[in-house]
Amino acid sequence: MSSYKALTRSLARTYLRDPVALIFSLVLPPVLLVGLALAVSEQTVAASASMLDVIGPGVVAFGAACNGMLSGARSVADWRESGLGTLLRCAPVRVPTLLSAALSVAIAVTLVQALILAAVGLGMGAGMTATAWIPLALVPAVLGTLLFCSIGVVVGVVVPSTAVATAVVLAIVAPMTAFSAVAAMTDSLPGVQALSTFLPTTYLLDGLRWPLTSVGDATHALFGWSILAAGGASLFGVATWCMRWE
Repeated sequence: MSSYKALTRSLARTYLRDPVALIFSLVLPPVLLVGLALAVSEQTVAASASMLDVIGPGVVAFGAACNGMLSGARSVADWRESGLGTLLRCAPVRVPTLLSAALSVAIAVTLVQALILAAVGLGMGAGMTATAWIPLALVPAVLGTLLFCSIGVVVGVVVPSTAVATAVVLAIVAPMTAFSAVAAMTDSLPGVQALSTFLPTTYLLDGLRWPLTSVGDATHALFGWSILAAGGASLFGVATWCMRWE
C-alpha cells in the first residue's frame, strides 16, 4: 500500500473518532440550514425570495469552508500536540503527500456534507432548485475545501493546540460567510460590498448560487470557480512551504 493511501485511511479513521469534527462538519450545517430556512419563511414573500437565494448556497459555503479549514488546522495542531509530528518528520513521507491525504479526507467529508445539505434544502425549499445543473455545485464545494484546508494548515502551524485551532477557524469562517451573504443580498451596503471582494467565501458563494438556485449565470459561476482554483492551488503551495513540525 502506498504511503498516500495508508495516510488517507489513518486520517479518515481519526476523523470518524473526532466528535468536534463530526459536529461542525455534519451536524451544525444541516441544523443551521433548517433554522435559517424556518426563520426566513416567516418573513414577507418579497423579502424571503431574495434571502432564500442566498441561504442554501450560503450554508453550503459555510460548511465547505468550515470543514476544510478545520481539517487543515486541527490535523496539523494535533500532530504537533500529540508528538506524532516528530515521528512523521522521521518517516519517509513528504509534506505534499501528507497534506494531500488530509485534503482527500476533507474533500470526502465535504461531498457527504453537500449531499446532506442538498437533500435538506430541496426538501424544505430552502433556496435550492432541482435542476440538471445542481450536481455542478460539487465543483466549487471541492475547490473551496482545497482553498480553506490550505489556509487551515497555516493556522495549525501557528496555533498552540487543537482547541485554539477550532476557535480561530470559527472566528475566521463565520464572519467571512456572513459578510459574503449580506453582500450578495443587497447593493445598498457599499462598505460590505467592497470588503466582500477580498473574501474567498464570496467567490465560493458565487460559484454555488447558479447551480443550486439558478440565480445568475454560468459565466459568473465559472469566474468564482476560477478564483477558487487559482487561490487553492497557490495556497496549497504556501501551506506546504509553511509546514513545520516543531
